[in-house]
Amino acid sequence: MKYDMLVILILIVAGCQKNSNSTEAGNDNQFAEAVIDMSGLSVFQTDGMTLDSIYAYGGGDCFGDVYHFTGNKRIIVVDSLTCGEYGFTFTHYLLNRSNDIQAVRKLKWESIINNDATGYTHILSEHLYDFQGETPTFYNKRDTMDNHFISMGHYPDSVSLKFSTESSEDYQPVYEQLRAQLENLWKRELVE
Repeated sequence: MKYDMLVILILIVAGCQKNSNSTEAGNDNQFAEAVIDMSGLSVFQTDGMTLDSIYAYGGGDCFGDVYHFTGNKRIIVVDSLTCGEYGFTFTHYLLNRSNDIQAVRKLKWESIINNDATGYTHILSEHLYDFQGETPTFYNKRDTMDNHFISMGHYPDSVSLKFSTESSEDYQPVYEQLRAQLENLWKRELVE
């Protein structure tokens, strides 16, 4: 299990390569514009940020770590939950310095047994929630994978399809659900 956590940490760090579109410098308007342009997902990169804490949780087949990073004008919380061959969920929360959620990215792998019980269907989904601007926008993409990520030798870092977008006037329930999930991250227990 410690090997799995090391692999996850390496994947997170590898995914955080230096990007010239840093949102650390500049005024708040520049920061908001960078958050709205989520196409490159650079807003979730942790280069130049301080890793404040790591919190471990889990039991049985599922274990996770919560990483808390702070920067000049933002906070990033990364929840990396892995459940062995059953799948994983990696969630990135982008917060402002007042701890308001600005954006959330969820990458999830599910292996679901087929109806005829002869095999599994592997589903990789990616969801982005952008709470900036007048009307929050949600981005989604989902793909069925031919091979399990274990046989690929790595965790996928994105779904290779285009996002479908949806603006929502009634975003508050989604925001509140994500806020509750974020707050509950530090209440999970580690059972060995």
